[in-house]
Amino acid sequence: MMKISSKAKTTLWSYLWMTPALFLVLAFFGYSLVYAFVISTHSYNLMRSERPFIGTANFVRYLTSPDYWQSLWITCRFLAIVMILVVVAGLLFALLLKQKVPLRSLFRGFLMVPWVLSMLVTGLIFTWIFDAQVGILNYVLRSVGLKAVPWLSEPVPAFSLLAMAYVWKVYPFAMIIFLAGLQSINDEYYEAAAVDGAGPITRFVRITLPFLKPQFLVVIVLLSINVFNMIDMVFAITKGGPGVSTRLVSYFMYTNAFTHMEMGYSAAIAISLFLVNLVLTIIYVKILKPEISVG
Repeated sequence: MMKISSKAKTTLWSYLWMTPALFLVLAFFGYSLVYAFVISTHSYNLMRSERPFIGTANFVRYLTSPDYWQSLWITCRFLAIVMILVVVAGLLFALLLKQKVPLRSLFRGFLMVPWVLSMLVTGLIFTWIFDAQVGILNYVLRSVGLKAVPWLSEPVPAFSLLAMAYVWKVYPFAMIIFLAGLQSINDEYYEAAAVDGAGPITRFVRITLPFLKPQFLVVIVLLSINVFNMIDMVFAITKGGPGVSTRLVSYFMYTNAFTHMEMGYSAAIAISLFLVNLVLTIIYVKILKPEISVG
């Protein structure tokens, strides 16, 4: 009879303990995915009682829709901008918090404030600040004799403010992930590199960045998924406008579902977002996997 090693037993017990939770997650996820696929093959409109089977017509519809591709392009641009800003801001603050600075705990708590706010609340805060009519910023500008600026009425400022609001909300998440990674790096690596004459930049590039590859993967994957599913902040700040300049593909799906009541078409778009996220995750893992340390 084959003898099972203690490590294998530990692994087996770990999976057994996780089984109930995994079953619940897979059950809810599997049901939602199957149900979305089923209604995506029907002409499912909440304003009509008939819901005939139409096969792949909803998928063909969004694949041939200029509005869908425009929204997808806007989302990709938005993701590229906020990903760079969130990663840079999160890493810089993580490096700062790793240092022994005065009142470090208080400073860390202050930096975490945006993360405890919901997306909707963050959007309302930025709307309250930048609204053309009642925004506090334009009130200050008018009080000193300057003209009010239509922050949310022009495409470029509106897109920039939406990105700014998102980065302010999300950077603490990246900061905490990177800080955990930085604290796991053994100081002996830095000491050995310093003895060999490596400067701060060289140590950062040759030691810090390679060891943070797992953290980069976590931040980038979760950030991509979050952006492709973000509705609440767009709804609170711009509602996809002005025009369609901030209409992310998730908001395009939302308006089709709850404005036009086309649940079947929206379900097809949701499946496309799932596939986009899956492809992006595979790409991220392929790029970062060679340098991820598992030991």
